[in-house]
Amino acid sequence: MEIMTQTMYNEEVKTIVDQAEHFVAKMLAEQLSEHFHFHNLPHTLAVRDAALRLCEHLDVSDADRETLALAALFHDTGYARVYQGHEEASIRIAREFLQAHEYPQEKTDKVLACIAATVPDRQPVNLVESIIKDADLSNLAREDYMTGLANLRYEWQHFLGHQYNDPEWYELNHQFLKNYQFFTLAARELFGEQHRANQKHLKELARQSKGETDGISGNKGAQMMFKTALRNHIDLSNLADNKANIMLSVNALIITIAMPLAASYVKTNNYLLVPMISLLATCLTSMVFATLATRPIKMTGLSAPELIKSGKANLFFFGNVYGMSFDEYKKGMGQVLSRPEILDEAIMRDLFFLGRSLGKKYSRLRICYNIFMAGISFTVAVLVFATRSLLHNFACQILTIMAINQPHSISPEYLSLDRLTAILDSGAALTLSAESIQRINHCQQYLTRKLAQADTPFYGINTGFGALYNVRISPEDLSELQHNLVKSHACGAGSEVPPEVVRLMLLLKIQSLAYGFSGIRLEVVERLQLFYNEEVYPVIYQQGSLGASGDLAPLAHLSLPLIGLGEVYFKGQRLSGMAALQRLGLKPLVLQAKEGLALLNGTQFSTAYAVWCLLKAGRLLHLADMTAALSHDAFDGHLSPFDERIHRIRPHAGQQQVAAHLRKWLEGSALALRPKAHVQDPYSFRCVPQVHGASRDAIAHTREVVLTEVNAVTDNPNLFPDEDAILSGGNFHAQPIALALDYLAIALAEIGSISERRTYQLISGTRGLPAFLTPRPGLHSGLMIPQYTAASIVSQNKQLSTPASVDSIVSSNGQEDHVSMAANAATKAYQVVNNVSTLLAIEWMTAAQALEFRRPMLTSPALEGIVARYRNRVPRLETDRVLHDDIQATIGFLNELAI
Repeated sequence: MEIMTQTMYNEEVKTIVDQAEHFVAKMLAEQLSEHFHFHNLPHTLAVRDAALRLCEHLDVSDADRETLALAALFHDTGYARVYQGHEEASIRIAREFLQAHEYPQEKTDKVLACIAATVPDRQPVNLVESIIKDADLSNLAREDYMTGLANLRYEWQHFLGHQYNDPEWYELNHQFLKNYQFFTLAARELFGEQHRANQKHLKELARQSKGETDGISGNKGAQMMFKTALRNHIDLSNLADNKANIMLSVNALIITIAMPLAASYVKTNNYLLVPMISLLATCLTSMVFATLATRPIKMTGLSAPELIKSGKANLFFFGNVYGMSFDEYKKGMGQVLSRPEILDEAIMRDLFFLGRSLGKKYSRLRICYNIFMAGISFTVAVLVFATRSLLHNFACQILTIMAINQPHSISPEYLSLDRLTAILDSGAALTLSAESIQRINHCQQYLTRKLAQADTPFYGINTGFGALYNVRISPEDLSELQHNLVKSHACGAGSEVPPEVVRLMLLLKIQSLAYGFSGIRLEVVERLQLFYNEEVYPVIYQQGSLGASGDLAPLAHLSLPLIGLGEVYFKGQRLSGMAALQRLGLKPLVLQAKEGLALLNGTQFSTAYAVWCLLKAGRLLHLADMTAALSHDAFDGHLSPFDERIHRIRPHAGQQQVAAHLRKWLEGSALALRPKAHVQDPYSFRCVPQVHGASRDAIAHTREVVLTEVNAVTDNPNLFPDEDAILSGGNFHAQPIALALDYLAIALAEIGSISERRTYQLISGTRGLPAFLTPRPGLHSGLMIPQYTAASIVSQNKQLSTPASVDSIVSSNGQEDHVSMAANAATKAYQVVNNVSTLLAIEWMTAAQALEFRRPMLTSPALEGIVARYRNRVPRLETDRVLHDDIQATIGFLNELAI
């Protein structure tokens, strides 16, 4: 709250008290929610008037009158921020107001001490504090006391969740009135008579609300029913224990005797594996619930010694639960038995807690029975109705799904994005399927025969490369040709490619070569496979590829360690290529015809980046919707822009998905449903479905292009053994990937751009939020500068989103006269992905801080749960601190969040 903004007042107002009244009236009118029926402006003014009336009857100076008036006006203003502990908030508000008006510090301290004296349990230390306490509780002696009591009850139920029935509520307040005594003689004279009348009225209401019927303690039939109920509880508990023990014994016999006997058949009868696992899981789970059912009934309730005095106790066993001495137990039992109404309550509590505990026993026993019967039925059904081969296949599928690090078999089968995610996340090793091995060998054998039988020039196989395509190479020099190709093309520059992208490059290169159209030996593919499985990641540099003759320079660096050159990271340690081979007990490969060209031609560098960006983009899209929902509620936005009917008539798939996500995230939000003072929201909030949705659709298109490339052969020339053809073409040209990566960068940049605009709106000091979301502006800058950071990153994203695919350049003496620049598009998109992750973290951090100023109102249960976990990592910002750390912690939190 900015004091200078809130303290605008009429120039005719002269005194500090008048200024304070104007300020408090305006503040409470604007900031208290509709649920404050008791602690509101009328109550505040009533306390102020009561304090001044007391001053008239006591010897109080003008200075003390002013102190009391100011304290009374500010004493409950803290409710505008927090319900429980509002006194501290009231003191802060009063201090800010008085300092802003240059009120003397000595007088300010007196006003603040006076406000602090209104804390219920605090005793006054002087006459002024006695007066403010008497004035604060003067409502106890008002003729409309019962109306105020009803309003207070409503507030407690709404803000604190305290639910009291009529007897409890009237008795609670009767005891309060009875125990409270005014501190000053003037208060007793002014308010005493009405105070006693209210006390008497409340006592009568408490008596009436309890009813006039006889309780258990005075009714022989009721006592007999209680004894019968208690005996039935004990009998049923014993019966439940017996049944649970029987289930424990049956399951134990199956596990210890039947299953070991059956286990010997599993090795020769694999179809028994599934029913065996099912039976074991059934028995173990059933035993868990049977064990829980045998736990003794736990006597719970209100049996602590300090509560016995108030009439809240269990009749039986409370001394044992709380470790009372015999004298304490005897005294407590005497107190329970001395008053019939307390005795009745104690007996009913016993029945209630016994019944609840017994219900838990039978509930667990029922679950135990159900699990056992369902498991046995499933096991029998599998054994009876399934064939042996079907069960074997099913068991293999189950083991494949459940196994950790289960190898992935490289085959011609289509690789989906989900499958790629599973391979990468599981750390699965790679194997070559029988079909892939056959294809690789078949194609290589065809090439060997072709070179031996004909003297035909084949590009890159027995000719030079690029502009040197017309230079014939003799058969004895073919190996040196391929060796020189790898060395000469390894001229990358710039930063190193991240290990996760290198890992993807290896996977995609192996996949492409395994289709069997490249003429490469199986030994070469297996060496790449070994690198992947043993975490031998070649050192590759980001710059050097034109994305046309394949990603030549990066793939050359990928291939150098195969021939003992270059550098690698071996399980995280940087080594030379030769040193890594020696650790693995291997020798460098001697490349044969076509192998160097097959390794270097292809789009695996740009495609690996594209796959990585797509995997991250999918998560960022979900985080963007979630973060936008939190910002929307923190900004007090309208729900109507997300209405399904709006998006039904403009049915872009992404737009409809985002609107549905926002409706789900905001479901159950009290903030979203409360009445709004404004008619519309800024575009960055109102148009989230349209903007996020368009990016979703763009990324969906990118996904189709990238997956086509993942499942393609992109080297040159291509060999077709079954058609007896060696064809030179242009599958190495990465134009599809270049365009897709440019599109992806633009789509994600827009997600970051609109995110920064929402961040800006949240700190702009509108919609009742303080500027920069700091409780103490001026001295503290709050979240001013993170928006600068976001703006800087958004600007960089705009520069990175300039398409690389339109920037061709001639190379290789004009032979390669149009290139895609896919590699540049790839590295740009990679940076945009990381930038958007930071932008969303800054927005989330800002929205979570803004939400603190909406308390006690709540957003949706889903968002409240995530915010609560976030606050364990990043606390609310009260004073300035190093926000770089908060941003990094927020990025980590969002990266780890399961959504």
